[in-house]
Amino acid sequence: MMDVNAYLTKLSKQLEVGDSEISKIQDSISNLKTKIWGTFQENLVSAEPIGSFDRQTMLSRSVDKESDVDILVIFKSGEYQPQTYLNWLKEFSEKNYSRSEISPDFPTIAIDMNHIRFELVPAYKNGQLKIPAPRSKEIKWITADPLEFKQKVENKNKNNGQLILPIIRIFKYWNCLNNYPFTSFYLENFIVTHSYSSCYNLRDYFFEVINDLDNTSFDKPLESHVQNLYKKRARLQGMEKEKLIEYMEQELQTFIPLL
Repeated sequence: MMDVNAYLTKLSKQLEVGDSEISKIQDSISNLKTKIWGTFQENLVSAEPIGSFDRQTMLSRSVDKESDVDILVIFKSGEYQPQTYLNWLKEFSEKNYSRSEISPDFPTIAIDMNHIRFELVPAYKNGQLKIPAPRSKEIKWITADPLEFKQKVENKNKNNGQLILPIIRIFKYWNCLNNYPFTSFYLENFIVTHSYSSCYNLRDYFFEVINDLDNTSFDKPLESHVQNLYKKRARLQGMEKEKLIEYMEQELQTFIPLL
């Protein structure tokens, strides 16, 4: 029998991407970067992974079918509109990864391999980093700073007993089990921007994040998911109060099952 904290600790360990999977992804990144440099070296500044893989908040693809690795491809200039760079990356992908599924996923080009999905993001620097804006935006380029957010996550994790990365993975796992009501980045940013002054273990952080979500305004579909989480939190707290440890694991298994 496990209490809430013991259960979440076990689950968090299961959600870590294994060394063999990380090694395979890193090999693919190295191979991809070599091909990108071979194609665009005259116009290229750098090509580096960003996003959840770089922040260590990614879930294994065996757990989350939408797990991917973002590769920021920084060109020397932004003299063209984003679509031109996306076209270049699409042509590059079709030439070098003909056996993989290639698809435009604006503002990226996706290369879907058996073990991982890469998202190529074109960019350029003009004092600040610029990436393509979503199609819903009127402007063509927007300012972004993925390294700043990575540092924010690292600092938050360091200042909270190394428990921020595990709690992010747990909520991303819950999110994928519920067919992604939230974007992964929204959840990461939500967790990182809140304070946890009275939290000391994963149980405390888990309950606090649910409480923070419940105190945030969402539309009806999202509110329904949050309310279900809040009800689970209340049931678990009731079991804790009555010292019904034997039922806690069963309750947790109903919405965030162990792997």
